Amino acid sequence: MGAVEDGNPEGRLGDLSLRDFVAEVASKSPAPGGGSCAAQAGSAGAALVAMVARLSAGRPGPPAEDGIAPDDKLEQTVAEADAL
Repeated sequence: MGAVEDGNPEGRLGDLSLRDFVAEVASKSPAPGGGSCAAQAGSAGAALVAMVARLSAGRPGPPAEDGIAPDDKLEQTVAEADAL
């Protein structure tokens, strides 16, 4: 099994479904390896940060101690997480 054999002629790992990516990791192929797995895990982590920030926006919370409104911080967090 490999990305090219499975209808991914360019062999782009980012175009694979998560199921196919995991199957490719488990295959005899030397790639994807640790770096690709780390990138996938990091992108999932960034997506979770963005999700929590979006769910938290507009909810009551503690007042800003540094003069920056909490929702403004959340918007910045979402933008930074989405950029990853």
